[in-house]
Amino acid sequence: MREIALAIEDGYKYYYMGYYIHSCQKMRYKGTFRPQYILDPESPTWDRLDGELTLKLNDRPYVSLSRDRQTAASGTENFTKPKSHNDEEPADAEINDEEVSLFTLNMPGVLTVDEVQKLDLGSWPLLVHGSFVHMADLVGWERMPIDEPQSIKGIVAELAAVLGPVVMKDSAVVLFD
Repeated sequence: MREIALAIEDGYKYYYMGYYIHSCQKMRYKGTFRPQYILDPESPTWDRLDGELTLKLNDRPYVSLSRDRQTAASGTENFTKPKSHNDEEPADAEINDEEVSLFTLNMPGVLTVDEVQKLDLGSWPLLVHGSFVHMADLVGWERMPIDEPQSIKGIVAELAAVLGPVVMKDSAVVLFD
């Protein structure tokens, strides 16, 4: 609330609350602020988070209103449920984020594992008990898998993939408080 107040006080036209994942109960509060818009995953358009969109998000694991509008105009079905790789497990089963690497999800706007490997993660500063060290100074850093979400290197790589090289260049990582 304080951030919203500061944005209003400084005359900002928009306030970005960060990612909104409809299936995440902890993020649902973001949808209660009005007006609220979410970025379409397939086009550079912002759609109002209203009753219609909320119903679609409740019903389907993936919603692109630009695709819905395009397919409605062409008269074709607007959603095909993805097939599961495992017949016993439904396609929209909850993903365990402790076991799945961000790189396997192919999220729009997130760097791929190949793009992250080109970054110098080893020189990214890590704040440990008030002192900075480089990631490369961590024991076993070179041997850690970059696509293992439970390894320190995997966590750092996913963070770099989401933040991008510009933010990464001007930041440090705090993993443990």
